Formats: sequence, C-alpha cells, structure tokens
Amino acid sequence: MRTCVATDQKQADALMKEGVDHDSLFFFVPTPGTEADNFPCADLYVLPAQLFLVLPEGSLKAPVFAFGHEGYMVACFERGCMDYLREPWTMDELAARSLRILRCRVSLAGSMLVITGRNIATERGSVRLTEEEFRILRLLVLNLNKPVPRASLCSALNGFLEENSRAPDVHISAIRRKFRAILPNGTMALRACRGKGYMLEGESCG
Repeated sequence: MRTCVATDQKQADALMKEGVDHDSLFFFVPTPGTEADNFPCADLYVLPAQLFLVLPEGSLKAPVFAFGHEGYMVACFERGCMDYLREPWTMDELAARSLRILRCRVSLAGSMLVITGRNIATERGSVRLTEEEFRILRLLVLNLNKPVPRASLCSALNGFLEENSRAPDVHISAIRRKFRAILPNGTMALRACRGKGYMLEGESCG
C-alpha cells in the first residue's frame, strides 16, 4: 500500500530520520494553492488538517488521515477523514493506525472474506492480489453496496488513465477469477452496473 504524507520539508526530514519503508511511503511537499489533482496517486493520504479542510470534499480518491492540533480533529472527522493524528506523532503510530485499512472482513455471497493487505482468504484457502487488484478491491470495499464509477477506478490505478480505459475491466476480471478459487458464488457479489461502473455487494464485518 502506497502512503503519501503531505508535509513541509522540515517535518519530512524529521520523519525520515525515524526510518521509512521507501517502497510503500513517500513524502509530498504541497505549495500554496495545491489542488487535489496535483497530488500523486496513493492508497492512503496523510495530510495537515488545515490543508484537508480546504480541499473539496471527496476530491482525493483514497482514504485520508489528517494530522495537526486537536482543535481541528472534530472538523476533520465531520469532513470525512478516516483517522486523525494529534501532534506530535511518529511513524510507528502512523504504521499502527494504517493497519485498519489493510485488514477487514466482508461477508460476500454467504461466505466470509478476510482481506489482509494483498492477501484475501476464506475457509477454502487464500490467494494473493497484485498491487492493482488490491487498489480496485479496496475501493470497492470502501464503497460496499454502492456503484464505483469508472473514473474512480481509473484514478485508483493511475491518475492519468482515461475514463474509457479498459484497465479496470482487466483487473476486475482477474479479481473474479481469484474469487472463484476460494469463494463459492463470489463472482455474483462483484457485478457491473450498466453506465455506472462496478459494485461489490456484501456486508462489512469489521
């Protein structure tokens, strides 16, 4: 999972000293007036509270952790952030909190699907998703029982993909094949919504 931490250079340097997994986490230093379209593609965004509150709601197509003074916490949760880091915070705290995104259970077509990072498992066995399949499935789970537009799926894969790209369909087909290996009738839970995108039907179990 790729995590983008938006902060100033001074704080980025301080956090880097704690040790960072460079394959999964990177820093982005926004400039005044930075818009959501200028952010690099990521699976989780960690943003200063004041920046998060001025971005249009829902403009970032991935979960957001906000950070800052506790006085901004309520406003950020009301705005839709998934978690809030009160300053001062550490990389260890961020890593621990981000596990919430990597681990979840979903009831699909009468079977329990356990998602742990890129691994998905049922009582029949487990399979591993590619990075692209993980991003697609995560977005579908976050929007369980709601159609996810093609534009959002393209953005989850690569912010520069055209909306008419067939890439989401290719990865959806791959996810369905992996569902068939471990989830009876699982493909029925992942369906196309004509003119709207794709939807995963099920029940979140935490």
